[in-house]
Amino acid sequence: MTLKELQRNVQTLPAKQFERFGQWFDGYRRQARANGPAKSGENTPQAQQEEILRRRDGYLADPSIATPIDAAFLKRLRRNLAHARTRQTTAA
Repeated sequence: MTLKELQRNVQTLPAKQFERFGQWFDGYRRQARANGPAKSGENTPQAQQEEILRRRDGYLADPSIATPIDAAFLKRLRRNLAHARTRQTTAA
């Protein structure tokens, strides 16, 4: 995934998911800064690594459980994020 794709996807998250992502990412950055430069995956807690592998194995065993990311999905994601941003702006 490219940085532009990541930005587009994050911008279209529903408000609750956007908030959860922001909290997770802030914590991740704090941890990464505290630990200094690291190899890929080195700062990922063991339980999180196990969960990632569990989910990957589930998708490999039954690909039908995966949510396809198509143009319609991305359109809904963008619309939801725009709506969440509007609510944040009016609440501030």
